[in-house]
Amino acid sequence: RWSDLHETLPQKLYHRAVTFSFTFAYIALNAHLIYLAKQGSPAKAAITVTSLNLIGPRVIKFVEDRFEKHYVEGSKQAHRYIKVTLLRWVNTVFVISTTTLFTAVLNPITD
Repeated sequence: RWSDLHETLPQKLYHRAVTFSFTFAYIALNAHLIYLAKQGSPAKAAITVTSLNLIGPRVIKFVEDRFEKHYVEGSKQAHRYIKVTLLRWVNTVFVISTTTLFTAVLNPITD
């Protein structure tokens, strides 16, 4: 962290804005991939969600390590936690909820 102490506040804010923007773009890409997989079958959607939830934190860590500077480790971990939690929550709850019809939840078709 000693090498990160020279960064000014505007630089830090700019880098954090860039990484948060990347995170939101990555979440949108994940949502689209899950939507496409769900069009095929629920099993494909489940595999896609699981895969993206495994890969996502690594992608966020890679981008964050390259662009964000933090004075203390706790700040770095807090930012990473927020991004990973948002990513996983959107993947597992929001996208599945919005792509599944409410009537299909109430009255599932069984063969």
